[in-house]
Amino acid sequence: MNRQPADHLNNSSSVARSLSAEHSGETIELCTAANILEAPDVQPIGWSLRRIFQRRGTVVVTDHRILVQSSWRSPATILWLGVFAYAVYRACTGQPVAAGVAVLAAILLLQRRPYRRDIPYAELRSVRFGSVQGISATGDILVLGLNEGALHLVTAQSITDDLKRKLESRVPAATREAAT
Repeated sequence: MNRQPADHLNNSSSVARSLSAEHSGETIELCTAANILEAPDVQPIGWSLRRIFQRRGTVVVTDHRILVQSSWRSPATILWLGVFAYAVYRACTGQPVAAGVAVLAAILLLQRRPYRRDIPYAELRSVRFGSVQGISATGDILVLGLNEGALHLVTAQSITDDLKRKLESRVPAATREAAT
């Protein structure tokens, strides 16, 4: 599996290990860092203020489920906690720019708040794929239509065509027909 720096910073391998221990018979097909945004529907979101409240974590795709999880326990959280603490200290000693850095670090820490969503394929209503242009690269988007709302996941690793076909085939047939 090709690991991205974001996977290491989010401690994605730890999430995969805990899922493997919990569901030992499942094959992990993708484990990567992701930006996680809950939305009312599967329509593209683009940039909005809701992105401030998105989460950053890990998505794990197995042959039976999709697990989306974020946690305080990651190198990225430790990094941003250090930046936040230092920026607050500098802001208190008269550095006005440090207050802005502290606010940015606080937002990024807020995005790492704990979250876990275990989605068996029977709960999927639709799966959509797309891409988004970031600052330095293009990322894949995986949009999961659920009974109530949707999850928009921007993954650090690319989603292969083979995995896309597998995911599309795992959407229950009745909802797949209703979506077309």
